[in-house]
Amino acid sequence: MDSTNYPLGRKIPFDLFKDKLIKGKYMYENNFYIDGIDKYNDCWIGFNDQFEEPYWFGITPDGNNAYEYNTADEILNAKVFDGKSMYELWDKVYFYSLNGVDALEWIWYNLKFYYCRKQDAYNVAKLATKLWNDDYDKLKTEFEELVQTENNRVYTAYYNEKMLAFVHCSIRSEYVEGATNEKVAYIEAIYVEEEYRNFGIATHLIELCEKWAKEQGITQIASDCEIDNLDSVKLHLSSGFEESAKLIHFIKNI
Repeated sequence: MDSTNYPLGRKIPFDLFKDKLIKGKYMYENNFYIDGIDKYNDCWIGFNDQFEEPYWFGITPDGNNAYEYNTADEILNAKVFDGKSMYELWDKVYFYSLNGVDALEWIWYNLKFYYCRKQDAYNVAKLATKLWNDDYDKLKTEFEELVQTENNRVYTAYYNEKMLAFVHCSIRSEYVEGATNEKVAYIEAIYVEEEYRNFGIATHLIELCEKWAKEQGITQIASDCEIDNLDSVKLHLSSGFEESAKLIHFIKNI
């Protein structure tokens, strides 16, 4: 058995799920399965403050394997899945729904998108160091400066106070490969924390850039990525980009 047998199942970032479970609100019934283990193909986890022990598991549909716990930590670390806990098996946990809502919709309900201001640049710089492995202070200064210019826009995605993703879009006036217009919007950088990928966050960030570019009278948007970055290639193609050229860069020490 693999996840292809469960087309509605989705992986959820553990930190997000745990945080919501601790709070309890709107986490009453959450339906999931554990990939690769047939007997755990219809499990439930939830919170009910009417119970003396408010956190509960329903491991099998017939209700014969039900457990209750006092805290979120206890239930997530309870070794009820053949001697392993939900936390230990998290890479194999897929959710059908959370509190009656499709897992993808539930993720989006918890996200917020903003355009970056100078005071937010430090968070962008933190993520940018993961993208470029560059000096944090240098990147912080660069983003503080560019977000105050008319030809640059940075959008971000947050869960609570944690920044999960950013995109930097500029307006270029010089030649852009494949473009037919003098001015073109350009995706200079885009990054999403690994556990939050494949939820459509990057696509939405690009859409925000497109909206901003259109407001500036721009009718084309361009981007680039490393030729072997297949995830980025897939993202661009799924976002409506067309491949315009492939380049090989050379260097020689002399």
